[in-house]
Amino acid sequence: MKVSKLKKFKAAEHLRTPEARAEYLNIVHAVGDPDEVRVALDLVAQTQRTSAIAKAPDNDGGTEGERRSENQSI
Repeated sequence: MKVSKLKKFKAAEHLRTPEARAEYLNIVHAVGDPDEVRVALDLVAQTQRTSAIAKAPDNDGGTEGERRSENQSI
């Protein structure tokens, strides 16, 4: 398989749970590179915001994530 055919890796897709985010931050912190720690903190903050948006109730009482799932099944 050609590298150009590979799906782009998105770390945020693998940081869905608080436990996964904590483990990721612990590993990056253990490496000790301040730039990597900053990038990791930014990524974890992004995943938390995305998670909060998906779980937030909309005006109809459902969540954004539920609405997206319903729209995809149509």
